[in-house]
Amino acid sequence: MSRFRISTAPYKKLFQVKAWHGYYREGICPDLVFQPSEATLREFRNCQLVFKSAPEGFVVFYHADRTPPILRVPGFRPPKLTFFIRHQNPRFLHFSDLPMPEDSEDAFPFYANERGYRLSNQMAHPGPEGELLLHSGDFLGAGSDRPYLVPERFTLPFPKDIPYNKLHLTDAWGKPVELPPLPALAGSEDPNALPQGNHYLKLDTLSPGRYQLDRPGGKAFDFYVLPEQEVPAFGVIDIYLGESPDKGGILDKKGEINPQDYRLQIAPRATYWKYLLLNQRPEEVTFSDPEISPMKLRDKGNGKKIRFKGPETVTLRNGRQALQMVSETPIPLQEIAQHIFELTLKMNGRRIRSPIKLPVPGTNLILPTGKDPHTFCSDMYVYL
Repeated sequence: MSRFRISTAPYKKLFQVKAWHGYYREGICPDLVFQPSEATLREFRNCQLVFKSAPEGFVVFYHADRTPPILRVPGFRPPKLTFFIRHQNPRFLHFSDLPMPEDSEDAFPFYANERGYRLSNQMAHPGPEGELLLHSGDFLGAGSDRPYLVPERFTLPFPKDIPYNKLHLTDAWGKPVELPPLPALAGSEDPNALPQGNHYLKLDTLSPGRYQLDRPGGKAFDFYVLPEQEVPAFGVIDIYLGESPDKGGILDKKGEINPQDYRLQIAPRATYWKYLLLNQRPEEVTFSDPEISPMKLRDKGNGKKIRFKGPETVTLRNGRQALQMVSETPIPLQEIAQHIFELTLKMNGRRIRSPIKLPVPGTNLILPTGKDPHTFCSDMYVYL
């Protein structure tokens, strides 16, 4: 007889995270990769938890016999589980309605200028299909979910005219946290002996997580301290276990498990569709009075409500002239286009009989409109 007893108790779902993206036909986002942090992997071993990737995100399972007794003891259960998010598509920001990277305008400059997304069941609220959304708005990027991702080995600079004793540091729950020491004060008997120039806060005394640094009359600096070896390219998810289930947590006050389904949603980027009509035979043919309308039987996006401005004669960088027509409103980019348009125009004064099917924009290139850094256009060239 074997000395080892193999448990037949099944693993059950503790929680699931699904990633939805409006660009894709089925809504499932294949571009995001989720990875537990090193600290979370240790907690998985201690608590008999299992991480499993899924096409729509990931699932964490618990051992039906061994895990519940561990999680009922506050001193043994982990306060949170952390997962890093990376995207593996270089054009991901092109078709996602998310802010493009930009220079920092914060009162506390950080030389890496790496913003990322921090999602958590702290801010969970009901989504469209019953799951709890992990971001503050209906879609990722709609709220203030973009702290700076700062490795713990870095120091945080702040101008010398800000008194150290006027800074206030709080954690993700808004609770006060003791300020990290200033390197210049180490070993000094005079607490006011500060160096010339900017001052620096060491972050290696802080536990990994989200913080906010405030100063009187200034803008708060929102940042997330990362372990040195783990710097995600896109964002981080914190799942807290001990919060009450009605607020998005997994354990109730008695430590009983209530499995949860979480969701993150990303809206597709909408751009102004710009058609540039080029005459390849200007000596022989003239084109005039172009009109753009939804393509019959093909347009599934209620394209009748979308109108185009123009035509306007513009000069391209190569010196050629083109007729330009631009949609009056932005149109969402989608994996399989829901809006398909056709062009009719006059050739040598007579309207053509068969409309010309127009191309739909790709995701390889989007351009700022020039009027607003947060609005973009998709240029498409039509050779006549």
